[in-house]
Parts: sequence; C-alpha cells; structure tokens
Amino acid sequence: VLVSFTGNVRVNRLLVLPSVVNKKVTVKALIRNFKPAQIFYGDAMNDSATLEVSILEKVSGKVVATKSKRINAKRDNITESQLEIPIQEFMTWSPDKPFLYVAKATLTTDKGVSDEINKQFGMRDFTRKGKFFYLNGEKIILRGTNVTLQRFFEDPDCGNLVWDKEWVKKLLVDYPKKLNWNMMRICVGIAPDFWYDIADEYGLMFQNEWLYWQ
Repeated sequence: VLVSFTGNVRVNRLLVLPSVVNKKVTVKALIRNFKPAQIFYGDAMNDSATLEVSILEKVSGKVVATKSKRINAKRDNITESQLEIPIQEFMTWSPDKPFLYVAKATLTTDKGVSDEINKQFGMRDFTRKGKFFYLNGEKIILRGTNVTLQRFFEDPDCGNLVWDKEWVKKLLVDYPKKLNWNMMRICVGIAPDFWYDIADEYGLMFQNEWLYWQ
C-alpha cells in the first residue's frame, strides 16, 4: 500500500522514454486535477500549473538537464503533458555498467508545490536488426530464462516470497550473475514495480509478455 499526499493537482502517471541516438529524454505525464468541474456559468474550467522535470545522476545527485512547461489542468479530469529534454553528455546503461538517472518531476500551482514524483531510468536504446538484438548500437546476445510469475502467485507454498526484497535480489541478481545471464523474460503477466528497479540497478534486462490470455 502506498499513501501519497498531494495538493489538488497531482502527477497521476509519469513515463520516461530515453533515446541514446537522439540524445534526449521524453517525459510524458498525466496530470490529475481534483478540483470540482464547472458547476455555474463563469466558474473556472482549468487551473494553471507548471511542470518542471530535472534529470539527475542517481548516485551523485548531479543535475544534468532541466526543463519546465506551463500547462492548463482541466478540472475533475486528466490532462496530458509532454517534455522533450535534450541531454548532450551522459552515461549509457548496460548490464556491465548499469548507470542510472532519476527524472524528478515537480508540479507547482499558485499555492506552491502540489506534487513531486521521481522515476529512475537508464539511458539505453534496444533495437533489432535482422535476427540480432542491439543495445545502444552494439550487438548483444541475450542469455537468460523465463519467469512465469502469475503461476508462482497461485502456489500457496510460495507465500510472501515475491514481495521479499532479499529473496527477489537473489533471484534477479545473485543467481543470474553466477550463470552469466543478462536477461529474463517475464511471461504470462508482469512483475511488481520494485522488481524492475532491482533489475535496473544491478544490470538485468527484462522482456515483458503482457497478460493477454483469455
């Protein structure tokens, strides 16, 4: 359970899309305005807010880029906003060197800071050419296994292991490194959010297969 305290306008969702080849980060935000919709003629329909996104190195906290945008958040509704943030110099992410950044999004209204949210990410491009895969422009051989987590949830003997961070770290970090693996295919559903954070931090790639059965 996560309890989040915000003002009347909050960042409902934040998506960070890095591009190594274009030297930029695209940040997409869904802004939720909790103020009631227009009731009487002449009532306000929108509220002005400023979305500022700073890109920081996760470990050092060094700010490498910042950009802001003025938005009109529709009342009792969700407003989409997008920022293109150029980054000239950066470290790429790879399984051998999982260098991470944090996108810090701050939403401000006339009453001050209304919400703040952080999202970690790595600067990386993953593409396919023919029958081979490429990470940041270099060919990479994928070595790993499948994790069918939804079936794991159904086993009562597994208990609370899926949410035990120490156990998950062994599964995603300790064992794969011993076997020289660099990826896992998450099939028949997706994993909890913190699994992806651990994979990012220690250099493991995930391929998601969405829960599309039935």
